[in-house]
Amino acid sequence: MIIKALIVDDMRTIRFYERKLLEEMGYQVEEAKNGLEALEKMAQMRPDLVLMDIVMPEMGGIECCRRIKSNPSLKKTKIIMVSSKNEYAQVDEAFKVGCDDYVIKPIQQGELVRKLNELSLFIRCRHRISASKGLAMFHS
Repeated sequence: MIIKALIVDDMRTIRFYERKLLEEMGYQVEEAKNGLEALEKMAQMRPDLVLMDIVMPEMGGIECCRRIKSNPSLKKTKIIMVSSKNEYAQVDEAFKVGCDDYVIKPIQQGELVRKLNELSLFIRCRHRISASKGLAMFHS
């Protein structure tokens, strides 16, 4: 099973780094430059995982996360917030709106890989459960 990921960051170099890492881990990757673009891509691709910067033009990561998690068809999407600011208020706000984890820039590759692996277990289990429910309905 291939996990679909969306990278949301206004900095091209960050998107490039994250894309390279995720693709090496076997993820199918799309990119967005801000929260508004992310919401459009979410509707199209239905990613399993989002890596999202907090501070971006047009719509920041916290508001975008809030909208994703309040949408019944998207709320199970795993979201890792990414920021260069290590302030308790931002971390607290990100978790209050529903993010699943948080990393600080500059991103430590080992830390991000560990967090991705942990969330990937939940994603794979969710896909297996959904598939088995679908099979059960088919065989009923």
